[in-house]
Amino acid sequence: MTHYRFLVESKPLPGREADYHAWYDGRHLQDLLQLPGAWQAQRFAVVGAPDGDDPTFFMIVDYETDDLPALLAEIQTRSSSGTMPSSDALDRASVKVTILEARPPVA
Repeated sequence: MTHYRFLVESKPLPGREADYHAWYDGRHLQDLLQLPGAWQAQRFAVVGAPDGDDPTFFMIVDYETDDLPALLAEIQTRSSSGTMPSSDALDRASVKVTILEARPPVA
């Protein structure tokens, strides 16, 4: 099995931070952890950003799978069907997803 780490950066819409966090912590993380191969998820807040921009948040989710395209398709299917709903408090333009594949450790 290959270990993948999904890094997701996003922001709430202005004035919707409480709703954004309620959705992320109360629903979205649990939905992601129900996906095949999921084994941990955690959220982070960017602190000390020098540009003074609106708060930015990161989520990291770890998966183990031998079929990344199938996992991505399952995420799309669940999102499209409403099984894994999004939030209207999420600033969709701010979402950036990076998928990392673990490399063997150096001895």
